[in-house]
Amino acid sequence: FFTDEELAQTFPSYAAMTQQEKAVLKQVGSFPKMARMVAEMHDKLTFNEQLEVIKADPTNKVIIDNEKEFKAFAYKDENLKLPLEVLKNAFVGMKLQSANNQNQGQNNQPPAPQGMEDGSAGQGQGGDTASEMTAEQARDLRTKEPRKYNALVRTGKLKIV
Repeated sequence: FFTDEELAQTFPSYAAMTQQEKAVLKQVGSFPKMARMVAEMHDKLTFNEQLEVIKADPTNKVIIDNEKEFKAFAYKDENLKLPLEVLKNAFVGMKLQSANNQNQGQNNQPPAPQGMEDGSAGQGQGGDTASEMTAEQARDLRTKEPRKYNALVRTGKLKIV
């Protein structure tokens, strides 16, 4: 598993060792590397088993349609230690966002500018004339909206017809 060059870099006294010592070192030195390789193989097997479960669910259409891209995404160094469920959600979100960006580009219209909505002119605007209403409407206004009624009376804008 280890080459002579790797062992020479790891152990400065490797060049002075006998052939038997080098053979033993190769045997013993390969255990951590072998353990790492077995763990990586186990992780890949577990990933593939979990991926098959995800692919069996028809609601995971994005993963099914883009399996190669998903595997490349999952095997990136920064994603290797993340659980598959987290990777699945991140990948689906990334795909939806790229689809939304493409749809915005197809409209060829710039997005609407953000700002204030059109509204009324406010309280003090547009009420210069007296409010004309019947006695019945005035009574309803007085009982249902007393503040508005009082404001109209105080300002002299209430005119009963």
